[in-house]
Amino acid sequence: MAVPPETDVKALKRRVAPRLLAIDGVTGLGTPGGVLVVYLENDSAVLRREVDAALRAEGVPETHVVVTGEFKAQ
Repeated sequence: MAVPPETDVKALKRRVAPRLLAIDGVTGLGTPGGVLVVYLENDSAVLRREVDAALRAEGVPETHVVVTGEFKAQ
């Protein structure tokens, strides 16, 4: 699979961010290496299904998921 140009991935992130960040348990989004990454607070089947459904609704075929745990201000 070809890596899309960085600007395309960043545009994708901006487009899907409101929907994904509204899901309880999604802690953030990133674009390391030109790939959309969804960061999750925990690794639950329910959360992954919600994220997958949101991505499909936005026309995103696949992405990477990283479980980070909860972020806390320091």
